[in-house]
Amino acid sequence: MLIAVALLIVPQSTFAAGKRALVIGNSAYPKHKLATPVNDARLIARRLQKIGFDVTQVLNADAKELQSAIKAFERKSKSASLSLVYFAGLVVQLDKRNYLLPLGIDLRSAAALKRFGIPASRFAAKRASGARILILDPSAPPSRFNASGLKPMKPGTNQLIAFGVSPGKWPKGVPGSNGFFARALAKHIGRPGIDAKQVVRQTTQTVLRDSRQAQQPWSASTLRHRVPLSSAPPAAVARSSRPAATTTSRASRGGTSLSHDRTAEAQKQTPAASEARKRQRESSRRTERQKQVLARPGSEKSQRASAQQRAAREAARKRAERERSQHSLARLKAARPATAAAAKSAKPAASAKGKSTFSSPIKGLSTGGNFGAALKGKSGTNIKGNVAVLSKNSNVRLGSAVAITKQKPKRTDVTRFPTIESPDEVPVGQNFAVQVSLTVDEITPEVKIKPSKGTKVTKEGALSLPLPAGDEWEIDVILSAPGFKLASGQNTQKITLPRDDDSTPALFTLAARPIKTATKARKIYATLWHKGAYLAKVIKPISIVNETATAPPPGRSDKDSPGASAQQSQPTFTLISAPSQAKPAPIAVTAEPPQLTVYILHGAKGEDGPAGQIIINSPYLQPAVAPYRAPDDMADWLTSQYDRLLTELTARTSLPLAERTVPMMRGFGQLVYKYFAPDAFKSAFWKLKDKLGSRFTSIQIYSNNPLIPWELMRPRSKDGKTQLDFLGIEYKVARWHIGENTTQLDKPPQRLLLKELVTIAPRYKGKDILPNQAQEMSVLAKLPGHRAMSGKLSAMRKLFTELPSGIVHFSGHGVIGTDDTPKYAIRLEDIELDVVSWRGLAPPAPKNHPFIFLNACDIGQSRRVANFVDGWAPAVLETGAGGYIGGLWPLSDTAAAGFSNAFYTRLYAKLKDGDVKAAEVLQFARRDFLKTGDPTYLAYAYYGDVNLRFVTR
Repeated sequence: MLIAVALLIVPQSTFAAGKRALVIGNSAYPKHKLATPVNDARLIARRLQKIGFDVTQVLNADAKELQSAIKAFERKSKSASLSLVYFAGLVVQLDKRNYLLPLGIDLRSAAALKRFGIPASRFAAKRASGARILILDPSAPPSRFNASGLKPMKPGTNQLIAFGVSPGKWPKGVPGSNGFFARALAKHIGRPGIDAKQVVRQTTQTVLRDSRQAQQPWSASTLRHRVPLSSAPPAAVARSSRPAATTTSRASRGGTSLSHDRTAEAQKQTPAASEARKRQRESSRRTERQKQVLARPGSEKSQRASAQQRAAREAARKRAERERSQHSLARLKAARPATAAAAKSAKPAASAKGKSTFSSPIKGLSTGGNFGAALKGKSGTNIKGNVAVLSKNSNVRLGSAVAITKQKPKRTDVTRFPTIESPDEVPVGQNFAVQVSLTVDEITPEVKIKPSKGTKVTKEGALSLPLPAGDEWEIDVILSAPGFKLASGQNTQKITLPRDDDSTPALFTLAARPIKTATKARKIYATLWHKGAYLAKVIKPISIVNETATAPPPGRSDKDSPGASAQQSQPTFTLISAPSQAKPAPIAVTAEPPQLTVYILHGAKGEDGPAGQIIINSPYLQPAVAPYRAPDDMADWLTSQYDRLLTELTARTSLPLAERTVPMMRGFGQLVYKYFAPDAFKSAFWKLKDKLGSRFTSIQIYSNNPLIPWELMRPRSKDGKTQLDFLGIEYKVARWHIGENTTQLDKPPQRLLLKELVTIAPRYKGKDILPNQAQEMSVLAKLPGHRAMSGKLSAMRKLFTELPSGIVHFSGHGVIGTDDTPKYAIRLEDIELDVVSWRGLAPPAPKNHPFIFLNACDIGQSRRVANFVDGWAPAVLETGAGGYIGGLWPLSDTAAAGFSNAFYTRLYAKLKDGDVKAAEVLQFARRDFLKTGDPTYLAYAYYGDVNLRFVTR
């Protein structure tokens, strides 16, 4: 079979020398011809030529021709300021790698595909000095070709990667002579004034709209700066007034665009920065003129091109370093304004060696040309030469030995415009896309911003975010949309916010729920979070159109319709709306999310309206929220049942313990599930059970009341045909306390370094002696990293001065007071340490966050006191612990020691093979109840992340 190959090499003089593109389209595969790739490649090539790219176009190429074209392009693009590769055709994933397929190979042979295919990772390697863009526009392979869609790729340095479809998916259907993605990309790629990431974002919106959500592009970026694709000046942007807080400077020569965002105020305060930009523009012009001279045929200088280019790059690097030094100094001056007298006396000076030197108005600050290098010096190190010195002493002369103190800013204020891109008007039932991001430019001025305490809105309408010092930050976006349903995915996503550029987008797909009127105005809300800290809420109005509804009579709304009041009085399920509290509940996405997350906030008893709220979240279900009120008599009923357990343990009877307690506990678990499990939890649990089967294994619970014994519930299906055993045995179950204490971790950690096992076992006397305590301690003493401490108050004080990196285990008596005000304490050798004193011992900002295991024989459950939750679990977590294990009711000495031994023996045995999940170890330890019949094995509640792993390094 003859393969038609077309190579179009456009003369270099016609285009900007700094932007090069390789455009490939393969359609004529053997026995599987594709309709659009060649047409797509031609369309993209024309658009790139039009905006100033030097384009190499390759159509229907076999392996040899494709390799040759790629190698030639790589040689040409090494010195380009921007290189772009676009491939349309078959791209498949084999062994977790993406391959671009040439023509003339057997598509049924995996070996042939690997041998002759071009690994996409080749284009992610560092091969060019400038920014790089890789765009893969795959077509669906033959039906007989059993391959999954593309695997997400990690961009190389200063690179953007975009797929025409989501990873793991194939495009469904062809709209005409061009595909959805190519047609949308061609529409946006030549628009002046927008950069590469904005092109991808707008292309994604267009594809979602045109394909009716059937095709969703994907992208990832490590671009350091904004990268405009078009060399044409944006006339519309030039005429528009830009906010003073986001003034943008652009310099374009020969297709090379340099974009730097600065605030107008900073520009006024830093003349060194203005001078640096001027020198940078002059350097760009000189470099471009040099390139044009070197490109002339027959030029003698072309023979020395390589040496001159290296020299030019080195000189430019040194100039840039000096300019950065001057700019950094100017920023330091602006950050620490001097007195008027000091500012007046500050004048530029020149060093004896001819390097620029500044005398700073900041006392003790002196700089030379090596300012950037000086900042790299370690604290306390004496460095000779021209350096920057931050000192409380007088100005230090250059050339003398000086001390360098590394100082890092504790906070960075980042200003961005919150952007919610979506249609302004949507019909009922039709899916539509919502894209949330933080942008340098104002794109959606119609959105309203409600900042949290600590953030603020600038007069231009941007959001000023106080973030920790760094180059980029991960922001959690939680979408709430009453009156809409989530059509796909989750309502929580992460975006990455770089220091000087737009964030990555968070993309959601919604559909409007039915309405009874012709139109109805609704709002969508996006709340922004950083590491559990609430930043702001962003609101955008959307109008819902019901084309089939008739307008209500004048003066009557849809609230007046029959049954409306009844419908409103029932609990409704909508998308999650994150709680509006200063220290929010930690329900954002984690590195390894649980399969079911239950957020339950108990309200104060007797208050008007819903007493609390329950939120259900899962990667496999649509999030839901509903009102919740715990039964008023729950605490008294549970206390009576726990007392019954203790009575049964001490009863004198000839029947074996297991025969008495196992049926009793199973009946107790059924009642707990029936009466105390919230309906929203029951619904979500059985949906996941039906959907995942045995793959459903983990449940995470966040609550401000630890009273509900989740671990003891025995779920029963609605039809009564399926009865499960205790949740704590069947599933990994973990809790986390919702508190207001600033020392408590916002989110439970998912990794905990286990270097030490510190044990505290008070030596009791007389009737207080615990017979099994010594046996428990003898087992723990043999474990790696064990360290025993005294059981006195002085030892506890010492422990809190330097908390260990690992586990703190207490074995002893617990005390519950019987007065009107409940008292919770552990008994040491010389004092009873209650929860108030425990909190008093804790440092304000602990360095380590150990795991606390209180194996006390009488700790008991928490109770509500004056509408506040108290008890050991809240007290331990609020002092900064990374996890906690304790009893729900008074524990028996024998079973407490047995449970402890089973837990630690399994934990350390598993650690020999690698990381160990705490919840899994606890799950297996509880199963000893079925062997012994002692309910104590079921009494232990675990607080932490359900996927917390103990690690040894």
